[in-house]
Amino acid sequence: MKSGLRRVVLTENAEGPVALRPEIQGLRGIAVALVVVFHIWPAVLPGGYVGVDVFFVISGYLITGLLARMALRDGRISLMAFYSRRVRRLLPTAILALLATLAGTLVFLSMARWEETAIQVAASALYVQNWRLAWQAVDYLGAEEAASPVQHYWSLSIEEQFYIVWPLLMVAGLWLARRLGRPAKDVFLVGLTAVFAGSLISSVVITRSDPAAAYFVTHTRLWELALGGLLALTVHRFRAGLPLRAAMAMTGIGAIGFSALFFSASTSFPGALALLPTLGTVLIIAAGGIKLGRFADLMPASFAMSATGRIRSTSGIGRWLFSIRRIAPRPGSLQVSC
Repeated sequence: MKSGLRRVVLTENAEGPVALRPEIQGLRGIAVALVVVFHIWPAVLPGGYVGVDVFFVISGYLITGLLARMALRDGRISLMAFYSRRVRRLLPTAILALLATLAGTLVFLSMARWEETAIQVAASALYVQNWRLAWQAVDYLGAEEAASPVQHYWSLSIEEQFYIVWPLLMVAGLWLARRLGRPAKDVFLVGLTAVFAGSLISSVVITRSDPAAAYFVTHTRLWELALGGLLALTVHRFRAGLPLRAAMAMTGIGAIGFSALFFSASTSFPGALALLPTLGTVLIIAAGGIKLGRFADLMPASFAMSATGRIRSTSGIGRWLFSIRRIAPRPGSLQVSC
């Protein structure tokens, strides 16, 4: 277990940054591009919203691997170290984006919208925006108009809920492993598998009965994060030559690209169909960022996509403007879709 987990390379640890994984940075860039194009030109990539699913798998992979490494190194998981780093990394940008949203609201929206927008901003600041949108029965994919200038915070809310709960579950798993005299990795794998299966079943069922809510609520999305976690704990077992790894990477890119091109607002999503882009993401990460010579630019490890991936944390600062312009179009002006 120890030698294997040491081979799980992450983009960061509790003390500071380590070597970047180019394929993960590239996947982030692809995900950003998909979501941005979907919001601005939905006819071009009607399924570009799957970029969010790519992000969820990446987050599950990185955070689970980080916590597992912490348990391996120290024999425990330092909740204080983990939470303090999350706060330092995410809170300043989030606060800036929300303050910009409030300022934009005062400029672009009528006074009748101020109270509701303030409530939405508060929900985003508390990372429960996804539940508020689900409660309001917002149809994210079918609506022609944004319900809120901070509507995009729904996915960040799920990630933050994950950041809060996941370490606690892994601490409990570590304690249980000691009580049972079992390797911690085995307990983690059983727990992750149970979360994955339960959440995926919930996603399939709720997507059929209440697709608008299924898109937002945490328990229909948690399996995507758990899938990344399962990859983090098992990827070190993977052995394959360059041709197979290259085929895996290209298949993964194809799965994500197919989803972005052929999924649409009418697709029953997330549900079982979300397995296509998420498993595509798994294949790319497992392949390890392979270069393919003259075709290297097709890989997510390419420089352009890697560079785009680094700006994900700041993208929220500008996206609020697109949302505000969409819900507050001015006569004679061009409406920007988001």
